[in-house]
Amino acid sequence: AHAPAPRGLRTRGGADAAAMGAPPRGRAGAGLRTGEQAAEAGANGWVRAGLCTACGPRAFNEDAHVLLCDWAPEPGPGRGPAALFAVCDGHGGSAVARWTARKLAEELRVELDEGKAWCEEETRRTAAECAFLALDRGLLRSMGAAASTCGATCVAAAVCRLPREAACARAATSGDDHERGRSSSRSRSPRRMPAATGDEEVGLSRVLLMNVGDSRALLCRQGVGVVKETADHKPDAPAELARIEASAGFVSAAKGQDPARVDGVLSVARALGDFRWKLDASRPPEAQRISPLPDVYDLEVQGGDVLLLACDGVFDVLSSSEAASLALESLAGRACGTGSAAREAAEAVVRRALERGTGDNVTCVIAQLLPD
Repeated sequence: AHAPAPRGLRTRGGADAAAMGAPPRGRAGAGLRTGEQAAEAGANGWVRAGLCTACGPRAFNEDAHVLLCDWAPEPGPGRGPAALFAVCDGHGGSAVARWTARKLAEELRVELDEGKAWCEEETRRTAAECAFLALDRGLLRSMGAAASTCGATCVAAAVCRLPREAACARAATSGDDHERGRSSSRSRSPRRMPAATGDEEVGLSRVLLMNVGDSRALLCRQGVGVVKETADHKPDAPAELARIEASAGFVSAAKGQDPARVDGVLSVARALGDFRWKLDASRPPEAQRISPLPDVYDLEVQGGDVLLLACDGVFDVLSSSEAASLALESLAGRACGTGSAAREAAEAVVRRALERGTGDNVTCVIAQLLPD
């Protein structure tokens, strides 16, 4: 058995209040205490989304989120209107999660829009990676030593409508390549999924899923269930373990309910903040003991598809398929007009996690692409 880790870093979640990244309806979740929860919803003509966040048994809610259906309402280079959703799960305090939720939309817009990166698959992936690395640098400049023992995981989904000409071209060639989604090449862990198929010329969208840590995103489809999910960055995963040991760290083995931990302390291998594990000036960010580099999944999706983003407070007690089933069942047959159906789906996932006895804060974002 390894020695107990410092309080606050040993367990993820529960030392301060959470905040939102410019949500459309106030600060749902901010200031929540034990047993309290909050929800919000948003919608436009092509996507509806909802959020539920609960403090659970913790004293405070360290989670933060982004729910922006109208992140970029006007078309941009290589894309139509765009939406942004994210869940940030803090550890060692809420400061990094709150800061990340406030800054994520801005950094992604700079990299994706100003760099005109939406136009090509490789530039989209590189832009998403650069945005997360820029966030981490900004954290260090803004918070300094305060972020040394404070960090956050982050899972985000940037969704854009494909321009009509791009959608038509994709529909015409959909039979030639049904495996476009994959993770970041820099992560050295490629994962692929079938692209949306069919004869749709309109209603086709692209989503970039970006993940650092063990918050998780699911792409779900009625009649199918989970089509794709992000991979958690656990310290004992082979690629993560190799990097940690190469940077003079070690991973304590999982024992019973206690997970594997970096240097016996941190239960994730990638995170924003946590600068005490990013001190080797001879190594690039992705080679540090704790890496801020996200996995990036570039996927084409269609009307009716559902995105579920949640922190580990959900997935500690629910499998991906269970969470997806709850969301899909809640959304089935619901009118497309407002975000209330998506909010209720998120509430169903959070409620089930609390019923299962999760020991953490619980946050879930549900977004559904609407058919034309």
